[in-house]
Amino acid sequence: MAGITEMLIGRWHSRFVHVPMQLAPRQRKEVDTHGDLWLSVIEATGQPVAFG
Repeated sequence: MAGITEMLIGRWHSRFVHVPMQLAPRQRKEVDTHGDLWLSVIEATGQPVAFG
């Protein structure tokens, strides 16, 4: 992600895409941290499931 700023990561048609912050919705959505979407993010980014 070096050099990429003012972007969010979104999911579109089962793929992760860069979304400019200006296009992001103004209302907040919550992600179920026990659901499939969050598990997909964790697997795609190689992050640990829980932080010690």
